[in-house]
Amino acid sequence: MPAFLVIILVGASLLFAVGIWLLVLWILARASGWARLAEQFYFPEPFAGRILRFQSARIRQANYNGCLQLGVSAEGLYLVPFPLFKPFHQPLLIPWTGIQVERLKKFLFKGYRLSFPGCPGVSVDFPAWTFEKVMQNLKEHTDYRPEAGLAAPRSAEPSEDDESDPRKEIRDKAPGNATPAEGEFGHLLGGYTTAEAPRLLETLRERGVPFELDMDDRTNQSDRHTSYGWNSGVKVWVKPADQRVAERIQAEVFDIQT
Repeated sequence: MPAFLVIILVGASLLFAVGIWLLVLWILARASGWARLAEQFYFPEPFAGRILRFQSARIRQANYNGCLQLGVSAEGLYLVPFPLFKPFHQPLLIPWTGIQVERLKKFLFKGYRLSFPGCPGVSVDFPAWTFEKVMQNLKEHTDYRPEAGLAAPRSAEPSEDDESDPRKEIRDKAPGNATPAEGEFGHLLGGYTTAEAPRLLETLRERGVPFELDMDDRTNQSDRHTSYGWNSGVKVWVKPADQRVAERIQAEVFDIQT
């Protein structure tokens, strides 16, 4: 076969593959509702804020697994795919005041659903750890406090007797509910939600760092890391001598960049 025919066939195959890929992304943007969100929340400017990479979400029936960048700023939640998936997916900046949050608990999935009064019919489902990481970065790296605008989930508060209630798991691990006195466990590492605490406590145990817990139950209020739904504040105390090690573990567990 003449060389020029080979070049033409290769070029045509590449163009066909690119065309198919662009068609898939075009269909995905419309089927998922991303195009509708872009009509309301398109953000063409460079984003100035914290970026969480390789994140996942489900928009309607479309799964964006590990291909999203989530930005956190006082202005809102920023969403944009990686460049390979970016055609027909314009960057979004959704104001916190335009987001409603609902707790999701399905078979093999626990997370949060974000819906938007300004764009009815479109919702974004995040795994629990992804959304909690977003809220953690929001509170630690901006002055915005979402209790001023971010809506609370509409799901019912679980009973403390419910075996699925994460507060029970934390209480079972807690040696006591009294705040440790200044002394052996005299350094407050931080306050955490019942969703965050188990990961941190397990890692502290694995690394041989002793700790004490202080439970602070609250309903429909905000604690240090979250403002959505019922929660139980879990304060973790460590020995002053273990402070630096514990803080490094905390940064590792919650992917905090220092």
